[in-house]
Amino acid sequence: MPGMHDPTLFLSALALLVMLTVSPSGHAEQGSAAPDTSLLPFPVDPSTMAHMRGYVGQSCDLLTAPQSDAWTGFSPIKGFSAVVAQGGTVRPMMRDQSRFAFLTTASEGGCRISDVVVLPDPGTANVFEQCEASGSGSPDSIAMRQIGERKLVAYWTVDTLKHVLVRRRPPESREKLHCREPDPVG
Repeated sequence: MPGMHDPTLFLSALALLVMLTVSPSGHAEQGSAAPDTSLLPFPVDPSTMAHMRGYVGQSCDLLTAPQSDAWTGFSPIKGFSAVVAQGGTVRPMMRDQSRFAFLTTASEGGCRISDVVVLPDPGTANVFEQCEASGSGSPDSIAMRQIGERKLVAYWTVDTLKHVLVRRRPPESREKLHCREPDPVG
């Protein structure tokens, strides 16, 4: 039986701690307390995720020109609309059976895909919402829940400085968090 000073046991525990405190997009939540399973990544094949990360930095034209070779195999997720939020637009897309949210941001160099995260499968969450928690009156985060349920299954804020989606624990109370399905974006 391995002892307290066994380096294998220590490294395994350290790897588990890191895995539990990093969001699915690879961005650690600031100020995290104890590890929480609500921040575990949603399942996706690692090679598929590596392929999705390859779109980061590419032109937004990939998202608006589905006929392009680079975008072959993607489709909008039925019933989901893009969210125009502070810091960019979040576009839900599907490839094969995997669902993703792409954050696009505009700058002097034009519109770019700045981040991508895996969305939960339809059995876990099937409503995509825009949320506003900052009191500004405009969306600053996205969330997912089951139809007919108020409890959020997944929640991301838009980091406007780093241009990334940051997975966070869903708030316990929805009093200060106002979420609704987004209006269709043209």
